[in-house]
Amino acid sequence: MKLTSPTRAKDLLIFLGLLLVFISLNQLANKWPLRLDLTEEKEFTLADSTKKITQSLSDNLTIKFFVSSDLPEQVIPLKQMIDDFVHEYQSLQKSKITLEVLDPSSTKEIKEQAEQIGILPIELNVIEKDKQVVKKIYLGMALYYQDKMQVLPAVTQVDELEYNLDLALLKMTKSELPKVGVFIDGGADYYKFLPQVISPLATMIPISHESKKISEQKLDALFLINPVSLSKEFENEIDALYKKNVPIIIFGGNVDVSGSLNASAQTFALTDWLEKQGLLLTQELLVDIAQNEQAGFQNGMMQVYMPYPFWIKSLKANLAKSHPLTSGLEEILFPWTNAIEMNPSTLSQKTVTILAQSSDQAFLQEGDIDVNPEYINQLTSAPLMKSRAMAVNLTEDKKSLTVFASPYMIQDSFLQQSQANVIFLSHLVESFAWGEHLQGIRTRGQTTRPLPALEQQTKQLLKGILTLGVPFIIILKGAIFAFIMKRKRQSQAHKMIARL
Repeated sequence: MKLTSPTRAKDLLIFLGLLLVFISLNQLANKWPLRLDLTEEKEFTLADSTKKITQSLSDNLTIKFFVSSDLPEQVIPLKQMIDDFVHEYQSLQKSKITLEVLDPSSTKEIKEQAEQIGILPIELNVIEKDKQVVKKIYLGMALYYQDKMQVLPAVTQVDELEYNLDLALLKMTKSELPKVGVFIDGGADYYKFLPQVISPLATMIPISHESKKISEQKLDALFLINPVSLSKEFENEIDALYKKNVPIIIFGGNVDVSGSLNASAQTFALTDWLEKQGLLLTQELLVDIAQNEQAGFQNGMMQVYMPYPFWIKSLKANLAKSHPLTSGLEEILFPWTNAIEMNPSTLSQKTVTILAQSSDQAFLQEGDIDVNPEYINQLTSAPLMKSRAMAVNLTEDKKSLTVFASPYMIQDSFLQQSQANVIFLSHLVESFAWGEHLQGIRTRGQTTRPLPALEQQTKQLLKGILTLGVPFIIILKGAIFAFIMKRKRQSQAHKMIARL
């Protein structure tokens, strides 16, 4: 059947109309991009803190994106994502944010400009014409605000770009960087990674026993790490800083553990001062049989990995979700930790927040200190199990005191082992250095989803279902199949009889 002329004309009009609608929608989408972010933590939506930072700009900001035009195929999607993100960033304050895209390979002047500010070519191994060659590309940014400049030499990950841009803006819009004092007492050689975390965020001020008039320094926060021997004069300086509303952050404990798992009691130098604030670190180690990290132990010629109940993991459900210091964190590892006890009468006028706690399958070790991985198997009686605090924050007026019951959690070896603790430490420093300006950006997209712990009754039920349920299903399926085949044969027999 042939289409009539009116029918063909009608179909052509419909086609042209749909084409016009498609082109119009495409133009509108380019002008006013709309994106639906369905991720749990809104990973692909600019943070509220980013919007506040850009809206507070009092002068023009220029972002220069130095990128090669002849990128390898595998890098083109990255460049497109960076380009899309920067345009979205610019849209927050179009009147004050200018974006320039420059190709260093296009002119000698642009290349020299990029290299003079520290944006150097990145070398990539690529396959061209069936040969592996080294290709140099540029993929960096420079931000200019008033008479200041911040450089991102290599932008290789889009998920870190928002945080890096915000931090660069904060550094340029503030008259000076925040100052964070750091005092390390016992085992200073174990904390060499700490300056690498603090330096990009703040000016680190080393504090020692010989430091004088600490309370007169204009610190934005003071970190006290493993304080085991302090003079009364030094303690008074700490107290004076605290009364001047300088946040005090303490990582300390009452147990010393060596690399060969030799454990002994040690003196926590701020016990009396903490008691005046209403807190007490237990002398006993905390043991958690439900939430802990795997650890490797030498067994003859073999390295054996097993759950180690003295390396306790505080998971998302055990962290204070609404507190800025732990908001957005997924987990924190507390190796060889004590517990924190609180005196309600002393704390009656203070706001107390338990930042991190163990599972409800935790208990305090009794008797001699023993960190043997087989400790649980050697118990002769059931201990008292309950959840216990491992990190606490106290606030009173403008005073802030934060205590972590393990000095080991930020040692180099555990920061190398636990990416979660690196994120936690960075989040902690930026919270005290910059307040809410960077809150929630770094921690997005770090989701871990551990399997929930099952009770013994539930385990037995599942075991019974799997043991008996599968054979039952197979038998039932066979019975149904046999019944169907029997009915089919009976039907065929009836048809044959009917024909006769």
